[in-house]
Amino acid sequence: MSSARTNSKLKRLTNICLFAAFITFLWLPTLDTFLHFDHSSIPGENRLPAGFPRIKPGSDGLKNFIRGLEAYFNDHFGFRKRLIWAYRSGMFYSFHDQQGNRSALVGSDGWLYLNENQMVEHYRGTLLFTPDQLQDWKTLLEQYRDWFAERGIKFLFVVAPDKQSIYPEYLPSWMSKVSSETKLDQFFAYMKMHSTVDVLDLRQTLLENRSRGPIYLKTDSHWNQLGAFFAYQRLLNELAVQLLPGARPVSLDEFEQTHVTALAGDLAAIAGTGSPESNAILLHPKASLPPLEKIQQPYRTGPLIVTRNPYVSGSAIVYGDSFADNWVPLLGYNFGWVSYFSNHFLTSKFTDVELVNHERPALVIVEVIERSFNVASPKDLLIEEAAK
Repeated sequence: MSSARTNSKLKRLTNICLFAAFITFLWLPTLDTFLHFDHSSIPGENRLPAGFPRIKPGSDGLKNFIRGLEAYFNDHFGFRKRLIWAYRSGMFYSFHDQQGNRSALVGSDGWLYLNENQMVEHYRGTLLFTPDQLQDWKTLLEQYRDWFAERGIKFLFVVAPDKQSIYPEYLPSWMSKVSSETKLDQFFAYMKMHSTVDVLDLRQTLLENRSRGPIYLKTDSHWNQLGAFFAYQRLLNELAVQLLPGARPVSLDEFEQTHVTALAGDLAAIAGTGSPESNAILLHPKASLPPLEKIQQPYRTGPLIVTRNPYVSGSAIVYGDSFADNWVPLLGYNFGWVSYFSNHFLTSKFTDVELVNHERPALVIVEVIERSFNVASPKDLLIEEAAK
């Protein structure tokens, strides 16, 4: 009898606990809507969440309000961010699911790669330049070189390699090479044979320096500050040989290196995993390097960063994408004045004629990331003033 009563009480207690848990989970989304318990990062989506609808008169206004209210709830219900993160993480890492997010490709050992601009085809060598396309690049860069040369300005074109070009061993095993030649191989070989424009291939330098520390971010599509530094050194050595005799890069010994665990990179955000970045390296200049003045300001063609160094002379302009961001302020140790323009070269025709004519820098550097270079159309990038 006592045993039966005990089992009955245990069953009743279990039912109460299950009921309480059910009610709690039922109300948790509502509580989070008002109290904001979920502090997960916002999942990467190519749209803004629906706003709260406005009520308009008439039956159609009421129907639209109800539909808008449903859309608003779907985008704002409690713990939505956490649930999306949990789903994406589970599918991405447990099943290597690429269908949910085609922009991020999962490799081994936590490495992620940007799967855009036909990255797979370009890496495997199944998409190559035609002879006409190579000729178009030659025509474009020679036009730039000649236009700057008329004003006494040196010109250097740099292609920053994608992560898979430097760390291919972490790619998925199915991404085998079909051809050993890529578009970059074609381009640099063609320019060496058919043109005298100074073009800089950074791949060998970065491959040689991999043993000195991680130089690309695991969960991001960019190099870290150490990778950017080795690229900067190679760039300055190229300038010393070809364009600006006497140019010398500063030494890595003049920086303190700090290894930090940083926030998730852009690929982790795309994948919705929120994984921390373990390959983040920060370079802190030692007292032996001169302090630089850094100014950030808007400009009519995009963001502009300027560094000033009163201890050296000469000036330079850098037109680059996000890879060139980590060259700030490195080039400032070699030039008295450097202007960095973001995302300029491949997004519009060259329109800074007035600025260049006024400033007359000693050097103009154009940096383009490999994935953008692979799909760019040189005919769309001709200098407007020279084309006339």
